Amino acid sequence: MSIHISPFAPMSGPGLGSNSQTSNSPFEDDPDARQMREQIAKDAGKTKRRRPAGPIGFAAMSPEQRREIASKGGREAHRRGTAHVWNEQTSKDANRKRVANMRAKKGGAA
Repeated sequence: MSIHISPFAPMSGPGLGSNSQTSNSPFEDDPDARQMREQIAKDAGKTKRRRPAGPIGFAAMSPEQRREIASKGGREAHRRGTAHVWNEQTSKDANRKRVANMRAKKGGAA
């Protein structure tokens, strides 16, 4: 004897998708918790972000402070060997790109 269970048959029992109102949650019957969840759902998306009173980050720094930070970054890049090195070949490549862009804007062949 075999039992056939239809995949479309409603399932019942705890944790099996039953529609009963019983729950194991201690907060389910608490009216304060229910009211709080409803209020949170109602207010979702209504909060506004406050703008800062003044500039933040690099905008709040003096030019000297920004220059010092940039200088540290440049020194560190050179120390690691990842800094850009401008040599004759990179200069030729940059000039070639510049001329090609100028010609493309004028409609001529590059």
